[in-house]
Amino acid sequence: MSRGFEAVKTVTIDAPRAKVWDALTNPAKVKKYMHGTNLSTDWKVGGPIAWNGEWKGKSYTDKGTVLAFEPQRRLMYTHWSPMGGVLRTSLRTTTRSPMNWRRTVARRQPRLPDPPT
Repeated sequence: MSRGFEAVKTVTIDAPRAKVWDALTNPAKVKKYMHGTNLSTDWKVGGPIAWNGEWKGKSYTDKGTVLAFEPQRRLMYTHWSPMGGVLRTSLRTTTRSPMNWRRTVARRQPRLPDPPT
């Protein structure tokens, strides 16, 4: 079976750039929309990122690596969850439309065989 599958989801958010960035990088905000998870990272490229929490009575730690961090412009990291066993690369970018600043949030989910150590 080929492991070349990749899923991509893109959402455009019509909101101020600073608010979208804050929602993506502020652990208190992330906790509100990611099932109460505790985000931990220093946002340094090459550094670790982790999400700790509890889901359906079971504790978990998801792990990843920060791949890009350009404040209010570009955010990219990997995300591996032991519950799903799938490495996801999350890419967050912002673009400008003629009428307004719009944020495009894209999530790529390639099928990769090895989890991070």
